[in-house]
Amino acid sequence: LSLMVTACSGERSFSKVSLIKNYLRTRTANERLSALCLLNVESEMARDLSTDTLVTKFTQAKRRKQRFKVA
Repeated sequence: LSLMVTACSGERSFSKVSLIKNYLRTRTANERLSALCLLNVESEMARDLSTDTLVTKFTQAKRRKQRFKVA
C-alpha cells in the first residue's frame, strides 16, 4: 500500500523557497544601495582611501571560514 504525496505540498515547498530567495535578493540589493549611498555622501573620505591599505587590512583580518576534517 502506498500513498500519493499531494502536488500541493510540493508546490508549497517551492513557493516558500522562491519567497526566501526573493527576500534575500531584495535584502542584498537594499544593503548594496545603502552602501553606495553612504559612499556617495562620504565621497571625499572615500576618495582618500588607499586601495592597497584596504586590501592589506582585508587579507590580515581574522579568517572566518572554518575547515572541518572528517576522521
